[in-house]
Amino acid sequence: MKHLKPIRIVALIAIFVFSISTYGCIPHSRDQVATITQICYSIPGAKTGKQYTTRFDFLDTDDYGRKLFAFSNPEGVGIAGVFITQKYDNKYVYYYDNVSYFCTDRILEYSPEQLDALKQANDWNKPLNEEKIIKREYVNKFLLGPDRNSAIEGQDAIDAFCDTMGVDEK
Repeated sequence: MKHLKPIRIVALIAIFVFSISTYGCIPHSRDQVATITQICYSIPGAKTGKQYTTRFDFLDTDDYGRKLFAFSNPEGVGIAGVFITQKYDNKYVYYYDNVSYFCTDRILEYSPEQLDALKQANDWNKPLNEEKIIKREYVNKFLLGPDRNSAIEGQDAIDAFCDTMGVDEK
């Protein structure tokens, strides 16, 4: 009986150490990984910052399975907007390059006209057009970031984005 108490203490310490060491190592859902992947690769500057702070809200699905999301990534350059995913599977997310999103000042802050234009550009409620779709391999499902290093520095991407889009007081 005297040895039972130290064994329990050692077991509890081992469980505690294991739980702390694996905190944050649990993979995110496929929906989260697909969403973050598209945001990172399709929207200039969105790959910067802490991806786990990205918020996204599901808005709608069309008759062919396309999904409409609103998103916000307050880190880095502070991007928010709406995007459409054509589809995703266990390894890739598929979307129309350069027309799959629009940016806004805040999440869920957009006009009906913006939403209609986005849906039209992404063939909403029309059959999937495989010729227009590009695919991107999922980002790391544990870290929610790309597994490979970029060919350019992150600040260079932010500078290029700001040069192209302009910089305002926000």
